Amino acid sequence: MRDLVISLILFALMIGAMVGNSLFVGRETDELICAVEDIPSLDSPSCELRIKELRIHWRDFKKIARLSLNYSEINRMECLIDELECHKQTGNVNDFEHAKVMMLNLLREMIRQERVTFDGIM
Repeated sequence: MRDLVISLILFALMIGAMVGNSLFVGRETDELICAVEDIPSLDSPSCELRIKELRIHWRDFKKIARLSLNYSEINRMECLIDELECHKQTGNVNDFEHAKVMMLNLLREMIRQERVTFDGIM
């Protein structure tokens, strides 16, 4: 009987950690999505500042999220931020907008993968 109680407590703790992680990743990636959407067009004077703010916000998020997110997703997001800066410097509008769309897709995929579902638990 004691083993059953201990197992149920550990299972409840595991479910609680999964839900907490899902809520954290969901909330923070929503903020990152808003930050990406707030980046103005390439010729705007505040464009470079918004990209730097996005990089800082991503760096803060990454400190905790790397415990649960896949390394390839983290690395891809950093590459996309670097691409934004590069396209800003070269003035390549099409690739700049493409990098923003790719970021939004990646962030939405992170939310989807960290969502708690019955299939993910079992």
